[in-house]
Amino acid sequence: MAKSIIPNEIASKDASQIHNLIQVFEYFNKATDEFKLAYHKLEKRAAELDLELDRKNKDLLASLTEVKRLKNYQASILEEVSAGV
Repeated sequence: MAKSIIPNEIASKDASQIHNLIQVFEYFNKATDEFKLAYHKLEKRAAELDLELDRKNKDLLASLTEVKRLKNYQASILEEVSAGV
């Protein structure tokens, strides 16, 4: 068996650094996965809010149209009443 030319103290330090680096990468990958999940949840919620906003805008437009129709109807009634007096 060939004898290592790297002293044990250096080899042990390198192994410890490699182990620490592996742990950092594992933490980074876990954090990345969590951020991806949170981002997808955020995208889904934004899409839901877009749909809700579209519905509310359609409801408001329908309500505004009805108010305008009723104002016109009221104006025509008042016009007929004043013409009849």
